[in-house]
Amino acid sequence: MKKLLLPFLAFIFFIANGNAQTTKTTESIQQLWFGYLNQTRFSDKWGGWMDLHLRTKEAFTINFPQAIIRLGVTYYINDATKFTLGYANVSLFPGDNHNK
Repeated sequence: MKKLLLPFLAFIFFIANGNAQTTKTTESIQQLWFGYLNQTRFSDKWGGWMDLHLRTKEAFTINFPQAIIRLGVTYYINDATKFTLGYANVSLFPGDNHNK
């Protein structure tokens, strides 16, 4: 019985101590994410891909935190298989509390 008492007390101590440190601070921020995706076929073998995204926060029209632009050229091997080669640009605009 004594062999089980010490591990049990240690377990209870760590559980009680761990629960006291789990207080979390949360912040509610409204955001919108706009996306436009377009896949266009120019001929039997060639096409294009465009993918535009814009994330907003709080004011919705200023202080955009992120913009994503992806453009690509698609080669259609057949109707079920295609290969796209493209470029992506992701712009991050950190908030006031993340200047660096």
